[in-house]
Amino acid sequence: MRAVRTAQLLRLATRSVLPMKVLAGLEPEDDPRKTAAQLAKSRRSRLLVGHNPHLAELAALLLGLPDGGEAVRFRKAGLMALERRSKPDRARPFGAWSLLWMVPPDLTK
Repeated sequence: MRAVRTAQLLRLATRSVLPMKVLAGLEPEDDPRKTAAQLAKSRRSRLLVGHNPHLAELAALLLGLPDGGEAVRFRKAGLMALERRSKPDRARPFGAWSLLWMVPPDLTK
């Protein structure tokens, strides 16, 4: 899985000591709602590494944006850091998240 290798390289480059967790369902054709539901159970902010169309659709779901993957644009892949603002409720079934930053693939080479 390319996303795992990218995450490992990012950890190495930044000398991060934070734990890395590989989630099932981050492949390009996987259902982003399943990943959003996994992240809704999380109490922490997350750095996500993935590929499209999954990553853009996941970002739109977590950020509460309309138009699915059209609201957040990545070319093929990317990195994004999402900050957890609140836990899930009726209005936001995946919780409230803020986009802290994102890196398109051109800058990760």
